[in-house]
Amino acid sequence: MLGWNKDSRPHSAPPGHVIHYHSASVKDTGPAHSIVVTDHSTLLKQLGAWHSNFDVAKTIAYAKKVIARGNGIVLYHFRIGKPDYEIIKAIGELIKTLPKR
Repeated sequence: MLGWNKDSRPHSAPPGHVIHYHSASVKDTGPAHSIVVTDHSTLLKQLGAWHSNFDVAKTIAYAKKVIARGNGIVLYHFRIGKPDYEIIKAIGELIKTLPKR
């Protein structure tokens, strides 16, 4: 997969590329057919993951909005220490509910 994130929040990509969109808010689910990456400090603060674990309810609600738009999502944050197992389990449960492709 070739990704494209020129200017962090692109709305188009060259042929053969997928938009990698760095959302700055839970209100922004990215342009259609993009992959939303949660590495913006404001978005991380809204999801409770600014140097802490994700807030599971908020993060799953946001992931559902992103997925409903037809986009993918990459959860990324700056936590130091052990992995955030609660959000990993919650994302696993969310994936089980998605239609098979």
